[in-house]
Amino acid sequence: MTLKEIVAVLEARVAVGKEHLDREINCAGAADMQSVILARGEPGMVLLTSQLISQTIHSCMLSDISAVVMVRGAELTPEAHDLAARIGMVVLTVPYTLYETCGRLYATGLPGVEID
Repeated sequence: MTLKEIVAVLEARVAVGKEHLDREINCAGAADMQSVILARGEPGMVLLTSQLISQTIHSCMLSDISAVVMVRGAELTPEAHDLAARIGMVVLTVPYTLYETCGRLYATGLPGVEID
């Protein structure tokens, strides 16, 4: 599934990275804790979170996570926005809860990663 398809399914707004929507996504996961993102993140993953600060972008970069979806209409901090743009991270925002956002992606058949 491409990020462009994820944008359509989630009716997402692209906050950063419109030029990278052709990236392939092979799994999804949800987490707010940086330690969990670092331990369970993987290449080709889209992370669903409500904690999008610059530390989250750093954790995603270290885990080679391909994109981030911010739930509940969360907005990037200016520092996180600048960092995401600098490193080419795609950041989407949706008005839905984490539960509903996960369900929408699950319904497409996109597999999840075990993040506990």
